[in-house]
Amino acid sequence: MNILKPLTPSDVSRRLAKGKITLVDVRESREYASEHIAGALSVPLSDLRSGRKQIPDQQPVVFHCRSGIRTQMHCDDLAKKVTGPAYVLEGGLVGWKQAGLAVEYGHVAGLGLRPLMFVGGAAIAALGLITLVMQGG
Repeated sequence: MNILKPLTPSDVSRRLAKGKITLVDVRESREYASEHIAGALSVPLSDLRSGRKQIPDQQPVVFHCRSGIRTQMHCDDLAKKVTGPAYVLEGGLVGWKQAGLAVEYGHVAGLGLRPLMFVGGAAIAALGLITLVMQGG
């Protein structure tokens, strides 16, 4: 069993800024679209298993998920997908954010403003009901 060596978020940030690593986000595409580390490649575990996506490994690869658990659970499979050194981002995306490092936020298709419209509509309906009750109507 191959164990991916952990790298701290600050170490990954430095190496990424210098172009010395390939950072691979193994979360599903929808998760990546909602937030991700700038410069990270989206290569979901499901695509790796099926062979739909390959990992460019001309330089060391650092894998990450949301918290590090998924990456550790699949470390043997992930290590087999690259020919060179492979690492894991300690704490995943959660650890990255806890270290005060920036992430990019995106729009998740299918959600848009619908939840806000629903909450807003419910609030207006509740206010209307309260007004009716208070007026004795």
